[in-house]
Amino acid sequence: MKKLFFLFVLLLNVNSIYAQTFTFNMHQRDNTKYCVEVDVQHRYINATKGGNTVLSCPFYKYLIDRQQNRIGLSIQNGSNAVTNPGGSSYFIISRGKGISTKLTNGTELSVMCDNASSQASTYDQLVNKLNSMGSTSFYYVKNEQEFIKALGSNRTITIAPGTTLNISKVLNDNAFCRNVGIEKYDYANLPNRESLLRNTVDDGLELIINRINNLTIQCDSKTNPSKIVVEPRWSESLYFRNCNKITLINVVVGHTVIDEFECEAGVLCFSECNNVAVFGCNLFGCGSVGITFSESSVLNCFDSEIYECTSEIMNIWNSNDLLIKNCSFHDIGDEYSGCGIHNSDCRSVKFYNCSFKNIKGQLISCYETPPMEFHDCVIQHPKSELGDWNSMLRYNCTVR
Repeated sequence: MKKLFFLFVLLLNVNSIYAQTFTFNMHQRDNTKYCVEVDVQHRYINATKGGNTVLSCPFYKYLIDRQQNRIGLSIQNGSNAVTNPGGSSYFIISRGKGISTKLTNGTELSVMCDNASSQASTYDQLVNKLNSMGSTSFYYVKNEQEFIKALGSNRTITIAPGTTLNISKVLNDNAFCRNVGIEKYDYANLPNRESLLRNTVDDGLELIINRINNLTIQCDSKTNPSKIVVEPRWSESLYFRNCNKITLINVVVGHTVIDEFECEAGVLCFSECNNVAVFGCNLFGCGSVGITFSESSVLNCFDSEIYECTSEIMNIWNSNDLLIKNCSFHDIGDEYSGCGIHNSDCRSVKFYNCSFKNIKGQLISCYETPPMEFHDCVIQHPKSELGDWNSMLRYNCTVR
């Protein structure tokens, strides 16, 4: 079966070893010129020819052929120019040496060869960045069953753009849960291993993701994000326990219930977790709390929005190293309760360029904790209800 491949020779640009996006000005053997960007953080490839987009799609896994000095990025989205009805196609980046038609793992390729490269350093940096991701498997999912089956360590799950995943649908399917190994939650006997647990709450079932390491859940479209929801008001939308290196990118998370009855559980909950990242996400109510971060360390929350939660923006407890940047928080709380940030015994909590608007109740509530830092933030809140705001470290902030 014919596969369509691109083989380019790298010509210009040097990236920092800390870069997430690697840009190559490249040409094919016939001197057709391209500009290619490999976005490692979002697992995305963009290629233009003469300013026109010829390829824009996610990649799901990578193969590094050290013998032939080339990288193969697996792409499976048939609507994006490179197709293979029988499986994967590979976008090939070569360091400029003549190469054979086979990767070292035996994957057959039909490729062109060329010589010379002046972007070898950028190529090497991309290889190092891919290696730093560890042994990661890539999954492209379109429904709840595929999503649940894909959950695990060392995995990147890309949800199809515009897809809504209602996790409650699969949790209510006893046969499915049994077949995929979802276990009954027992707080007194938590498994000391990677597992998916099904917890019974007052009005339904809750999924708990336990002891998973290096998991990314993302949508491959910033303009048409995917949504993850649950039905029970007493269930966290996504609940992680004892997990490490969890990343959420471009997803919308919340509850299906949006009415006069407030939720009793939150949207994102991290308990005894480390190294959590939330990038470009929307977290909405009726979830009671946007983010719960308890007995955990290192949260990076950037370019995200938390809104319409019935109680709090964040509830952080006995944790450290939280960095929140370029986020919007609005319409939090109801006529009975509300609070902005509830901090109990947390260290190193910093907000940069964030906005707070229409937060009911106290803006800041702290207990036995060092002052949080606020840099370049805009606060639209009654001055009589700022709570512990005046005890915080404030740098160039505006209160209206």
